[in-house]
Amino acid sequence: MSTSTQTAPVPFLDRSSSSEAALATGERPSRARTLTPEESLCRLPTHAEGRLHHMTGVGPRALIVEYSYNEDGLWIRLPDFVGALHSAPSHHVTLEATGVSRDNTGWVVFVTGGAARVTAPVDGAQWRDGWPADLWSGWLFVPATSVQGFSYPLHDSEDASL
Repeated sequence: MSTSTQTAPVPFLDRSSSSEAALATGERPSRARTLTPEESLCRLPTHAEGRLHHMTGVGPRALIVEYSYNEDGLWIRLPDFVGALHSAPSHHVTLEATGVSRDNTGWVVFVTGGAARVTAPVDGAQWRDGWPADLWSGWLFVPATSVQGFSYPLHDSEDASL
């Protein structure tokens, strides 16, 4: 059995949605526009959800995470029982964030860097309230070493409401 290695920023994306199936194979929508790293980072809100792609001892995994982004990089808080908290440090990981702009264009941003386990985020990182006080957790910090992104029209309709 042979395996192939892809050179895409996140070669192991696994999605079930048909609208995102092309993205999983490295294909982009036909009218996609490549974003500069600055444009890509501007699309990341200071706090949101994304997919954390990382390698484990049994292969690639993707995990939905909440992240906070500031000029230093990404701050990710995970429950202590989540394997990524223990397997990701000292490895490169990729956060994939998706969204819709007000002009009715979709966007995808990939932020890659070497993950490090840290004791707490810097003061500039913003977090939502509501993390259970009795849930043991840890923090990952991911510097934005590589930033890639693109935007694409969702459809030609004038209805841009979401």
